[in-house]
Amino acid sequence: MTTALVGACNKNGRYYALRRNALSRGPVWSVRVGAAAHTNKGMCLASAVWNAQAGTLYLAGNATSINGQTFYGSVRRVSPHTGKTRWVTGLGCGVLGTPSLDAATGVLAVATWTPCHNGSPAVYLLSAATGQILGTLPLQVGGFAQPVFAGPYLLVADESGQVVAYSPAATAGHVRCTGWCNAPHPQTRVPPIPVP
Repeated sequence: MTTALVGACNKNGRYYALRRNALSRGPVWSVRVGAAAHTNKGMCLASAVWNAQAGTLYLAGNATSINGQTFYGSVRRVSPHTGKTRWVTGLGCGVLGTPSLDAATGVLAVATWTPCHNGSPAVYLLSAATGQILGTLPLQVGGFAQPVFAGPYLLVADESGQVVAYSPAATAGHVRCTGWCNAPHPQTRVPPIPVP
């Protein structure tokens, strides 16, 4: 029998999975995803990404240590039953917003925010199967909004007010990234919302 779970990342840096119909029984499992908010290394705010068809769960967060090396952000695939990490990928900048999964291509899109160890915020494109970084998309400033896969596009918004639509890159010749990669369409500024 399968137990229906819900989960969330706490500002203490841990993701908790609880029984959906018995929250008062406490966590079934928890896993450290990032640093606690009071450490001034960002905070764990991202929702999990659940692929029900494949039974896979992905978590993103702020600063963490992986094999003794400090990263300002990370993405990990964990067992939805136990929280055991299947793979983890460290990123140069913190992740505050929720990643998106394109199940058809097996690509996770993860927008990053400050602080950054080196470089600047970007959208990381990762293999959902292995966690390998397939490519990056530049951001003018940090990205808190969730990237969105919509039809043939990946829509990315950042704090500058820009929304950029990307489409899959051509695969001619030797290309590092397959699927969603550096093929931007003209940038579109989101129109201001009138104040009543």
